[in-house]
Amino acid sequence: MANLKDVKWTKGDTPKKQGVYIIAVETCGIASSSASYWSPVEGWTNIAPNDEVRGFIRLENVVKQLPYFWEDDGEGY
Repeated sequence: MANLKDVKWTKGDTPKKQGVYIIAVETCGIASSSASYWSPVEGWTNIAPNDEVRGFIRLENVVKQLPYFWEDDGEGY
């Protein structure tokens, strides 16, 4: 398994592939992050008209780096 530090933000506002992304958003000078779906036809979902997407990471790339829930909960399941 790779390290989460290997997952990098892509700067910009539109990915090349349709899918779910973690996005870095700026709204009136305030930075935040959230998850959003992007498609070439409809653009981003879940963001307001004044939100400016500054960067993104494909959610699948992050999830692949996380341990399975059952391996990390300390319960021994």
